[in-house]
Order: sequence, then structure tokens, then C-alpha cells
Amino acid sequence: MNTKFYMAGSPAGAGKTFATVKMSGELAAKGHKILIAQNTKNLMKQTRDDLLRHPDKPRVKLIYAKSSRKSVMPEIEEFMRSLVPDEGQVLIISHVALKRLNGAFRKFWDLIVDEIPSGFEHMPTKIAKSHAIITDHLDVTYEIKPGIAVVRPGNAAAIQTMIDNETDDQVLATFNKLLRAITDPDRIVLVDSEKYEDLITNPSTQGHVDFYAVLNDTFVKGFKSVTMMGANAHETSLFVMWEKLMDVTWEEHPVITKSLLYTTHTNGSRLTISYLFDRPWSGRFADTDLDDGTVMESVVAFAEAYFDGRSYLWHANEDHDSSLMRSTLKLPAMAHGLDRAEYRRVHNVVLLSALNYYPQVYKFLAKLRIDNDTAQAMISYQTEYQAMMRCSLRDDKAVAPVTVMVMSRGSAEWLQSKFPGSKIEKLETGISEPRKVGAPEKEKKLSDADNAYNWRQREKVRKAAAKGEVYVPIFRVAK
Repeated sequence: MNTKFYMAGSPAGAGKTFATVKMSGELAAKGHKILIAQNTKNLMKQTRDDLLRHPDKPRVKLIYAKSSRKSVMPEIEEFMRSLVPDEGQVLIISHVALKRLNGAFRKFWDLIVDEIPSGFEHMPTKIAKSHAIITDHLDVTYEIKPGIAVVRPGNAAAIQTMIDNETDDQVLATFNKLLRAITDPDRIVLVDSEKYEDLITNPSTQGHVDFYAVLNDTFVKGFKSVTMMGANAHETSLFVMWEKLMDVTWEEHPVITKSLLYTTHTNGSRLTISYLFDRPWSGRFADTDLDDGTVMESVVAFAEAYFDGRSYLWHANEDHDSSLMRSTLKLPAMAHGLDRAEYRRVHNVVLLSALNYYPQVYKFLAKLRIDNDTAQAMISYQTEYQAMMRCSLRDDKAVAPVTVMVMSRGSAEWLQSKFPGSKIEKLETGISEPRKVGAPEKEKKLSDADNAYNWRQREKVRKAAAKGEVYVPIFRVAK
């Protein structure tokens, strides 16, 4: 059944959160209940403070976990239960809490999801000898697309026993995350049908099987209305995966969209995007040893010399602490939505993050007709965009030139496409280019007809086995 959601997918800095605060305050003052779900505590606190300054003085409540050891859900549900029907309220919670919210509390609330959550997670396994612990209790007979099967509980009671793991068994603990995803009604777990079949039937299998959890649209069903907000929304993992797998219709939000400052960046003439390497940037390449240190150390030294005497923001993977660069203006790993004066005053940004899928993930996504550029935007380019948009580019009245240093030409070209009138340039660092090892290969693809034929062959194998018979399949291969 088709589901309709509202969206506000304008560029960062266009005023989505500001328009949400204005609209939410006005609606709450008229008796509406507005639930705002955001992805960081900093953004949640910022939104609460903005609402407390709203001229209509709406009721505002922020509830978030003060400690990882204590669930916040009882407090949220008790608060929602205590409200009278016609009492207006704005409640701010986290994305995590939203996913756990009981459906009974949803029908009176208009939901606004500020910053679009990730819709795709890769779960690699190597379980050649131990797979039967879980595969004996799974149902992997339904293909959502040719060559891609849905992993569902077969014996739900046995799976729940393994999840509970009352004996703290170490082997069972390794499967906990995957089993929780498989039993989560708000996620769909997928697997490559041929690789799973090889795991089950081939005694010589290496046991490398990759599972993929996709956030289901059910995680936001049951509300009076649902609005998703995020820059470049159609290129987020959630939108891309839902387009391929869910029956969802999107409409522009009639109020928020009309309140935006702009729908396309108009300050591209201020922006120069400088890149260092023609090939993709990766953590493995960054850690490569050179004569005088690692590639990352050489890149950092180059960037610091390039911006010598000028302030710059910088962004890197979470495993790099604030001592990596001399600048104290390190952006948080999740920079989405942050709007701070000390960031907006800066006109230069260094983006060092290395975010990539494993090669097999790109091959899996290709089976869903998701190309490598789209996949890279899902995991990497969006994060870089959000980080760079904390600088003065966020201020539509600023005029100073902006330089953003990125690592790869792919990043530079994608970011340039978001800023008409911007320019890109390659900087000569003296550092050799990354080798092509590990880059996603261009995969030979089976046609839909061949995929369907192979699926029918696998079905014949299963049916024969169920009767105690043997059927020898003949599979078609890509040429």
C-alpha cells in the first residue's frame, strides 16, 4: 500500500529548522502536538532554545538520554500519556527514541524528522563453520528483487532465545546485532541469494556472506502526518533505498517549503573547491607509510601550510582526535544542522574524512540499479557537504571567498554540482596518487530475465531437497 510523506529537501542553510521552529510554535499554540526528532543533542538543544524564544510561547519539552545505561523511553511515553487531548505541545526527542516509540502514542502527533536518518547498514560475516547456529532458524525463500532475498525469522522462539543469551555465550553474542536486525519490524534484512545458497550448500565455502539492513518505512507510520527534512534529500541512503524497495510517495511540505530562503545555492561564485587526488580517498591509503611518515601526516602538513595564517574548520573520521591538526576548530563527526557563530565566521574548510563501503557492497547495490556515484553520495559526499556547510557559506549575506579542500576529485565534482558558479582546482602536493587496488570494479551484470531464471533454478533445488531428491541446477552467468 502506498504511503505519503511530506519532505523539505532544500540545501543546507536555507532555513528548514528555522521554518520548522516557527511553524511548530504556531501550531502548538493552537492546540496541535508536534513531535520533532533530531539526530544530535546539540541540534536538539538548539531547537529547544529557539522554541523557548518563540513569540507564541508554546509548551516545549526536550527529552534525551543523559546516560547510555538508562533507557529514555519510559520517560517519553509517560510524558505523552500525561497530556490532555487538546493541549498543544512541542516534544523534541532523538532519532533513536523515535524508532523505539510505541505505536499507540503516535496518532495524535504530527512528526517532523529533522535530518534524514541513515537507511542502510552493511553487516559482514564470515561464518563458514558456524552459520548453522542461526541459518537453521532463518527463512530466506522470498526474493524482493531477482538475486536479492529477504532474511526473515523461521523459528522466532529460537532466535529470541539466542538474542536473550541468558548464559552470555560468546559465540551467540557475535550474532546478536544481526539477529536483532532480522527480528526488528522496522528493518528489512537482505542478502545476495547466490552467496547465501553457497553458504548453505557448499561444504568448501569460505563463508563470507554480507547482510544488509534497510530501514523500513514502518518506523514512521501511525502519526497524523510525517515530514522528513534534509539537504539533498533524494541522495540520502534512506531516500535511495526506499525508492528501490518501498511504495512511498513524497510531497513538498506546503508550509515549510514556502518559508525557505532558497531552493538552490546562489553563492557558488564565492566557492573554490580544491582537491588533492584524482582517485578515491580511503583510510587504507591515508595510513600508507611514506619515507617521512604516513600519507595522512603529509596531507595534514600540506593543508596547514596551505592555510597558514588563515582560520579553517576541519573534519575527519571519528578515530582521529583533535590533535591531528593545529586548528582547534574541529567539526563533530555528525555536523548536520549545527549553526554556530564561531563556525560561520570561518571561510576555509579541510575535509579529511575517508568514508567508503567495502567493494562487495557496491556490487550488491548495483543489483538494485544503484551506481557507484550514488552509493558514494550516500556514505561520503553527503557527510562532506554537511561539514563544509558549517562555514560562512551558510550565511547568504556573506561575500568573502571560500576555499574547501577535499581529498578526491569525485568529492570535488559532486560538491561543485551543488553550487552553480563554483570552481574546482587540483593542488599539487607531491604525494603519489592512490593505487587502484580496492576500488569497486565494474561488475558484469545479469539481465533481469537471467536473474529470474537463476531464481527458478534455486527454487527447484529447494523443492527437490524438501522431497529428499536431488536437482542439479544450471545457472546462467554474466558475459
